[in-house]
Amino acid sequence: MLLGTKKINNWIEGYIHEVKGRTPSLGSQILNRGDFNIHVDLPPSTLVTDFVTLLDCLGLSQSVNVPTHTCGHTLDLLITRGLDISNPSVSDISL
Repeated sequence: MLLGTKKINNWIEGYIHEVKGRTPSLGSQILNRGDFNIHVDLPPSTLVTDFVTLLDCLGLSQSVNVPTHTCGHTLDLLITRGLDISNPSVSDISL
């Protein structure tokens, strides 16, 4: 499914708002995964930079560094805090 840029930007802004509000109260171990539809592998836009900066400020790590989409982009993210992730390169591209 393709979403317009405005809709994606609104979703990212909503996610950032939720993470800011909830992460401090969630405890030391956090796992958040899914298709974020954020091109973290491309030169950063303002929203991507804000997203990555927020993750860093909250002690969260994004662990996927390989393409997860058929066009070669990294859209499926694995965001964690306080967890050791050993093989984040598993993808559902071929499913």
